[in-house]
Amino acid sequence: MVLIGMMLLGITLVVLARVALIRFPAHLGLLDWPPHAKAHLIGQIGTTVALAVLSIAVLVGTFRSGQRWPWWCLALVGLAVFGSYWMARAMVEPNVPWHGGNTPFAPLTGGYFAGLALSRSHVYGRNQ
Repeated sequence: MVLIGMMLLGITLVVLARVALIRFPAHLGLLDWPPHAKAHLIGQIGTTVALAVLSIAVLVGTFRSGQRWPWWCLALVGLAVFGSYWMARAMVEPNVPWHGGNTPFAPLTGGYFAGLALSRSHVYGRNQ
């Protein structure tokens, strides 16, 4: 189960970086987006890709040692990336119907946190 969890985490992180690099920049061409919003978007792209790359490095590196801190790092990255996305959606667009941007983030969120749950026994043992 741990291997499946690690694979889910890795696949989710690769897809997340791809989404940030391929789908997010399309918003830069939107005429109704003010420059300030586009500046935030560029920051979000950079931060998301950086967190994904660093998380992949943790996953293929120190995570295999069985220490707890790499798992917690990955958990915090998930909360930062996916938690902030859904929090922003709830706060800024509470009455907007489901839109295309939510479609990749829903399975990515589920896959990431399922991967964390499945890999938890690697660092906390099977009885906890």
